[in-house]
Amino acid sequence: MKRTIEFQISDDKYTFSENGNIIFEINKDDLQVDVKTFYSAFFADNMDCSDIELHNSIPDNKDGKRAFGCIEQLVKEVSTRLMEDHKKPECEASDENGE
Repeated sequence: MKRTIEFQISDDKYTFSENGNIIFEINKDDLQVDVKTFYSAFFADNMDCSDIELHNSIPDNKDGKRAFGCIEQLVKEVSTRLMEDHKKPECEASDENGE
C-alpha cells in the first residue's frame, strides 16, 4: 500500500505529515535529525516501507529543499536496505559445536 507523506514548513520547523498527522519534524534552527524518531516515523511497527512517496509542498524554499532532499535520500536508502534484508533467507541455527 502506497504511503504518501507531505513535507511542509511552519515558523520554526519542517514537518512530515501522513493523513494530516505530523509524524516527523526538524527544527529549522539546528536542522538536527533524531535517528530514533526518524525511524519510528517512517519504518517502525511493521509499516510498509516498500512504497513511500514523499511530496515537497515548499519546492521554492532553498533550505527546505535541502532538508527535504536529505530526508528523501535517507528514506530511500533505509527502505532499500530493509527490503533487501527482508528477502534474505533466515540464518541456519548452528549446534553447540558451531557446525
